[in-house]
Amino acid sequence: PPEQLARFLGSGPDYDGRRADIYSLGVVLWELACGARPYACAESEIESRGRKWLENCLKIRSQEISHGENAIDLGLEMILRRAMAVEPSHRYTSARAMGTALNGLAELQRVRRRLPEPDRWTRWVRRHLYLVIAVVGILPHLAASFLQSLYNHIWIQPGGSAFANAFIAYNIVVYPACVGWLCWNLYKFAQGYRRVVARVPIARGQLRKLRARLLRLPRQFMIASAFGWFPGVVLFPWLLGMFGESPTRSDWFHYGMSFTIAGLIATTYSYAFVLYVAVCCGYPACWQTASQYRDRARRELSGMAKRISIVSILVGVLPLAAAVLLLAIGMPSLDVMNLNHMVQMQGLHRLVIELIVAGAIGLYLVETASARLTRVVRTLTLTDE
Repeated sequence: PPEQLARFLGSGPDYDGRRADIYSLGVVLWELACGARPYACAESEIESRGRKWLENCLKIRSQEISHGENAIDLGLEMILRRAMAVEPSHRYTSARAMGTALNGLAELQRVRRRLPEPDRWTRWVRRHLYLVIAVVGILPHLAASFLQSLYNHIWIQPGGSAFANAFIAYNIVVYPACVGWLCWNLYKFAQGYRRVVARVPIARGQLRKLRARLLRLPRQFMIASAFGWFPGVVLFPWLLGMFGESPTRSDWFHYGMSFTIAGLIATTYSYAFVLYVAVCCGYPACWQTASQYRDRARRELSGMAKRISIVSILVGVLPLAAAVLLLAIGMPSLDVMNLNHMVQMQGLHRLVIELIVAGAIGLYLVETASARLTRVVRTLTLTDE
């Protein structure tokens, strides 16, 4: 190590033997991994001899090893670079601490070998993870908005300047706040995740914060969805009254139903989609090296199995429950034979069929995704060992 070499040349203070041994162990492991000693190329170009040669070696070894200098695993490189840090205080305190880091890396490598080999699509998703999360989190809201518009057209048939003004006011006030909050959280996550994609070494504490941000995103999408949809149960009819079109009791009921049904579907599907992408594609990429990987991963993913089972049930049940509820609402109108109610019932039947089809497709997709997500979580936490 440089401090021992400096002491040998008479220009350094006393050195810590344990930290010096950690440095030597790092050199041996580096040579085993790379096939050459660190600094070997630079030291081979020294032309001087004797004391001058040692002084030149000291200058070379007083510089940190460049990142990416050799094609080895990033996690192993980070461990060895820490073991061979120029400042003794930056190295591992003991061989036991270094061994713990190596054992954690070995557990992480076992997990990576057991996970499915990423295909081209998965690699693309990992490179653009925050954009993919934004898209899959927003798509359910577009589908829910379409279902809500069909419902309103059947039972309320909105129109006029009052509805347009209420629609604009609600969207200007509520949705920008929710979307802005989500964009801020995605931006904070993307700042660190770009460094992961670029294979830049990141401190363990920063990686823990990055994984925590990632695992909070599904819940944040759920919260934003709830604040975006459910206030409309009361706020939207109130805005109609403010703009000069006092809603009837029936209008209040149907606006409440449309916002509640669409909000539940959008919130549940958004949470499910973001959870799947975050855990299956993002979480494995947010590791570089780890001490006690197994224990840390189990703490971070605790309760995941319960959340997966609840979401799987809700994704299938909610559209079907909404279809049954809509039929129950429309049943009293079956004995009314005027043309207006017949048109309403035809639209209602189409909406019910669409909800049933959406529920069946969603149930199939989510059940398939949930099975894979469960396997991934068990692999990530080494539960099957």
